[in-house]
Amino acid sequence: MRIAEVCRTNGALVLADEIYALTTYDIETFVSMGTLYPEGTFVTGGLSKDRSAAGYRFGACILPSESSDKIYSDFAKTAATLYTNITTPVQYAAITAYSPPDPAIDRYLKETRDIHRMMGGYFSRVFSSVEGISTTKPHGAFYFLADLNELKLLLEKKGIVSSNNLQKALLAHPWHVATVTGGCHHDAGKQFFSPYRIRRL
Repeated sequence: MRIAEVCRTNGALVLADEIYALTTYDIETFVSMGTLYPEGTFVTGGLSKDRSAAGYRFGACILPSESSDKIYSDFAKTAATLYTNITTPVQYAAITAYSPPDPAIDRYLKETRDIHRMMGGYFSRVFSSVEGISTTKPHGAFYFLADLNELKLLLEKKGIVSSNNLQKALLAHPWHVATVTGGCHHDAGKQFFSPYRIRRL
């Protein structure tokens, strides 16, 4: 609320990336910057994440309520160029997903949030039960972060000296655990952080 007041006072424009907003487990607790400061906020999202439709790459943006005709015109030109790169089935899926409130879509979003909450909580607890591993407790989306730095000396003895090495070792393991390396999050590759994406099979 205070950030919105500062932005309003200074006439600042805000780009709010809320692509994971609808995957917040306790959705009632989420507050969009677009509702606090609608006149100056661009709210971005995307079908594959905010509608839990993996693989359906389609970006969306809600423009500020006080956008000028020029902003609408310029944005439409940019969007038209981008949308022509999106496959027709995905465009049709987006029409349905972004249509006015639909009980079926609402039910789907609730079910996917519940599944992600159960899986995220379960995997976080299981990983944390391993001595030397600590994890974040997810509150939304499909990820949690595992910290294996306490195992650094043991990993180095096995020739694993970076998060990239760790990723390859986990993937080569008989259980084939796929991760995103900490290096993708600018840890310089020397920290053993691995964000795990929870996938429904």
